[in-house]
Amino acid sequence: GTEFDVELVARLLETSAGDLLEQLQFGFDAGAPFADLGNGRFGLTPEVVAELRGQLLPSLLRHWNQRLGTLLGETETIEDAPEASAADGQSAQPAPVDAALPEQEP
Repeated sequence: GTEFDVELVARLLETSAGDLLEQLQFGFDAGAPFADLGNGRFGLTPEVVAELRGQLLPSLLRHWNQRLGTLLGETETIEDAPEASAADGQSAQPAPVDAALPEQEP
């Protein structure tokens, strides 16, 4: 998705929200193309999301999808969620995992 929540992504990455916010600040200072939407929410353009997704190892993306499903208490993987949501007429919630930035050196 194009938006993500710091608290959820921090749990996904097994770090603190404060540490993740500091990493996001480093990225922002270096010119990373994202916006702080306030209240711990961040946004990226669809083009940036597609570029980040293309840079992730498929195994890491699968691991994050499974972990996110566990964190959200779902019994299905994120990959299956759009089909399930479409079947019951609800739109799927974007997966914030797409927006996670790689760790940057301080």
